[in-house]
Order: sequence, then structure tokens, then C-alpha cells
Amino acid sequence: MTRLVKSPIVLIYIYRVFGIIQFCDSRSEIAKFVSRHVCILFYLFYIYISVQCYQSFKTIIFTGIFFYFDFAIMCTSYVLMFTLISNFYFRNDQLEKVLFKLKSICPKSESFGSNFIRLMVTVSAFFFIFLLFLVEDMPLVCSMELFLPLVVASFNHVFLYDVMAAIFSKFQTINNHINSISVAEIENLIILHSELTDMATHFFYFFEIPTIVGLVNWFGYALNMIYYILYVLINSISLNMWFFAIFNISILSFLFFWLFSIIWALEQTRKKAKETLSLIHDAWNEKILKRNIDSEARHLILLSVRLFVSQLKFSARNYFNVDWSFFHLALSAIATYVIILVQFNFKP
Repeated sequence: MTRLVKSPIVLIYIYRVFGIIQFCDSRSEIAKFVSRHVCILFYLFYIYISVQCYQSFKTIIFTGIFFYFDFAIMCTSYVLMFTLISNFYFRNDQLEKVLFKLKSICPKSESFGSNFIRLMVTVSAFFFIFLLFLVEDMPLVCSMELFLPLVVASFNHVFLYDVMAAIFSKFQTINNHINSISVAEIENLIILHSELTDMATHFFYFFEIPTIVGLVNWFGYALNMIYYILYVLINSISLNMWFFAIFNISILSFLFFWLFSIIWALEQTRKKAKETLSLIHDAWNEKILKRNIDSEARHLILLSVRLFVSQLKFSARNYFNVDWSFFHLALSAIATYVIILVQFNFKP
């Protein structure tokens, strides 16, 4: 097990099976070897179903544009899974060092975070994996090959949420002490704040490429599912409507909640880090109102400038910022492309 990650025990085991974390606190070489290589079993299983899916893909009867949809999603699923496996392996040692350093900053402010995000992602992920066994018009190996990379990517971001919850609580601890200490002590907290900001940025760096590839995959799934729902409803295609509704609504709910949880976790951390700047400004304004413009007041200005130029932000390799503006952009992009697809080909 590991004390570096504040997560429920069930999630720790899931992280290990998927290879998301491959380190442990034990000094035993056997424990380290097992932690590092237990995920190989899952990877071998994925390779097996991928080979089976490739052999079964030619036997599936597709309708028009859905051939290109499913073929594109299958290819991006391979790319996503390969990206995740490579990322998990190469980031392991650096990730462990960052978590050790993170634990040393404000060690008494450890936070377990809310279980709501964890529970919703976990339940919805395993629920629609269960639904895959009930799909009749596609072989099970193809369904699992298409959706397993998305499940692994979602748990990778649940792990990101776990660490961001700890970073959030450390920023909160810093903010709670600012109003009750001297300016000299505030400067020490600002130094900790800067280290924590750099560490949060460095930690998210390990998730940037999986986030980019995962969001490309997310966009393909969401576009495909929405278009397929409209296609079936408008053309009155005969299906088991109860299963059709439950399956598609479950997947769409999972996709949008996954994206929402990523952005929510990052935005909460960013806002808590930015709150420190507001508190410094409040302390400075209080001195100004009392006409107490001394060296401490000027020093507070310098500290606020330092915080202003080093504000925390999360970007995916500087291509786009992962914030609520991106969430709105994703929704508008899906709506745009659905309208385009409807205009081109919407008849069976």
C-alpha cells in the first residue's frame, strides 16, 4: 500500500490493477516488484481482447457513417491505451518524488476530499461495463476494447482529483493563517504558497498528454453517442428501447460527469490558490484605511505582486487551459458537429 495518496482502499487497488500507481512504501524488493508489475496482467488482457476485436471487426455489419465512427474510435482507443500505459510507466519515479515533497508541505493539512466524485465515477464506470455484456449487435471483445481505455483514463483523473484534494487543503491551511500572523510570517507562507503552486503545476504535467488524448477520445464517443441516439429516434429504428435508453444515457452521463469532475477539481484548487492573493489585498487595504502606510504595507504590495505573476493555472501543453471555458467549448463543438452530420447523412 502507499501513504502518499489519500484515497479509499478500493481505489488504491484499482489504481494498482490499471497501473496508475506503481510504487509502494515497503522496502521489500518483492513488494516493490509486485507493485510495479501487477498491472501487466491487465495489459495482457487488453492485448488479448484487442486481437480478438480486430479479428471480429470485419464480421460486424455497420450502417453508413457508423463504420467510420466505430473505426475511428477503435483506432483512438488503441492510441489512448498505449499513451496511458507509457505515461504510467515513465512517470512513476518522478511522480513518487513529487508526492513525497508534497506531503512535506503543511503535513497536518491532509485532506481526504469528497467521496461524491469518486463514487459517481466508479459506479458509473462499472455500471456501463456491466451493460457491455448485454449488447447484442456487437461482440463483447469489441465493446470492451472500445470502452476499457476510457475507463482507465477516467480512473487516472480520479487519482488526479485525490491529489488535488490534498493540494486544495494545503492552500486552505495557508489562507487560514494569513489574517492572524505578522507580515514577516506571511512572507514565509507566501514562499510555501509558491512551492505549492509549482508543485501543483509539475504534478499536472504528468497528466497533460493523457488528458489531451483522453479528451480527443471523449469527443469522439460523445459525438458518436449523441448522433446515434438522434439517428435511431428520428428514423424510428426498431430496437429494445429500454436497453437503448439506459445504455446510451449511462454512457453519456459517465462521459459528461467525467469531464465535469476533471475541470471542477482543477478549478477548485485554482480558486483556493487565488484566494490567497485576495487575502493579501485585504490586509493591505486594512492598513490603507487606517492610513498606516509603512514598510509592512509596502511589503504586502510586493507579496501581492509576487502572487499575481505566479498564479496557478492548468493547461494541456499550452494548447488550451483546462477550465470552465474549455467545458463550454467542448459542448459547443459537439453541438456544431452533430448539426453538420445531421445535414449530410441522416437516412438509413
